[in-house]
Amino acid sequence: MPTGGAAQEGDAFALGGMIFDGRFRIEERIAEGGFAVVYKACQVALDRRVALKILKPRRGHDDVARAEFRETFAAEARTIARLRHPHIVDVYDFSVSALPSGELAAWMALEWLEGETLATHLARRRAEGLRGRAPIDALELVRPVLLAMAYAHKQAIVHRDIKPANIMVTQTAHGPSLRVLDFGIAKIMADDKAPATGHTRTESAPAFSPSYAAPEQVAFSRTGPWTDVHGLGLILTELMTDEAPFSDAHPDLHVFEQVMLKDRPTPASKGRDVGIFEPVIAKAMALSPKDRWKDAGELLAALEDAATGKQMALPAAPIAEAPAPPLRAPIVAVPRRRRRRAAAALLGLVVVIGAGIGIGRATRRATPAPVAGASVAARSTSASTSPPPSESPRPSPPPALPPALAPPSPAAASGPRRPKVKAIVGNPSGRSEKPPATPKDLFDDIR
Repeated sequence: MPTGGAAQEGDAFALGGMIFDGRFRIEERIAEGGFAVVYKACQVALDRRVALKILKPRRGHDDVARAEFRETFAAEARTIARLRHPHIVDVYDFSVSALPSGELAAWMALEWLEGETLATHLARRRAEGLRGRAPIDALELVRPVLLAMAYAHKQAIVHRDIKPANIMVTQTAHGPSLRVLDFGIAKIMADDKAPATGHTRTESAPAFSPSYAAPEQVAFSRTGPWTDVHGLGLILTELMTDEAPFSDAHPDLHVFEQVMLKDRPTPASKGRDVGIFEPVIAKAMALSPKDRWKDAGELLAALEDAATGKQMALPAAPIAEAPAPPLRAPIVAVPRRRRRRAAAALLGLVVVIGAGIGIGRATRRATPAPVAGASVAARSTSASTSPPPSESPRPSPPPALPPALAPPSPAAASGPRRPKVKAIVGNPSGRSEKPPATPKDLFDDIR
């Protein structure tokens, strides 16, 4: 049991070798972050090793603000302690106790796990020059995390800071297994109020990890299961590429600007072809929460479908409208007897008209032709006094047929002109061509 030296250097609370709260013997400081310090400790009464996480007190808080924080912590800790899942680290105990400095600090005693974080595991792979797992292997490795998150979402509990550093890799008889840490810590710290303001505190360390942040966190909008879905998409990308989601590909951009880019950090964006897993992961990391899978259970189901070769159903492109057919008069049913009478009448009319035409032609043929000599003489005697003869009269047109029997005119035969319908074909990808202009456009629908 170390009581000083290198193991205790940088200990924010100087607890090395002490008995904390009369129950926990501090053995070693394991890690320290923006929110808390984690110690390897022994619960004396049960002789049980635990991971003791002590949250850092906020400087400058008045008594009212400290009391409100302790109430928030206790309520959230009770909720987290109700989670019972084989891939979620158990919470053994929690409370608020005095530090050697006299300050009060909230703490949790968690199940102790032997192993390493997924962040350490990935860093070692990158150092060894490995270049990502096959999609199926990545899914099998992260499946315990997906199951744990799906269970938590059904309990209406959200993590809000899902990242490799909050996932433990432990060795089992069946190979490596993953466990999720730190449920609720991000919410507890986000609900910490700045004294005398009533506003969520805005310190240098946000209540999430910028390198694994979702767009709504950067925009300080509402978080929920969709936020965890985004984090799971980032982890899947990192497992398949062995590259950090937001890397040096855009060295001139702040990490918050990278989080808000229209081009999402999917495996394809890093040059990795993962086949039908790509649209599933892209949907998980959509810029707008309403375009993502609604929770981890829905994401897991889509990944399972991809693993079995089932294509993800993408939004279909709108179909071009066909020209409308010309309007027709309604067909009226006529009794058979009336149809026979109408046909007979029409036939009689045709016969009468035909007879009339024949009589007219016969009359013209019966008219006697003028005598040739008389015609010549008449023309010779009248040539000096009469004006030049006019053109011969045109033959009279045949009698007009009734409209019902007249052939249709060319314009009528072609039918009524159909209006031109402009075909509108949508974007086959189903995505908006223009990125949302402001965070307000992205997140107002989930407030």
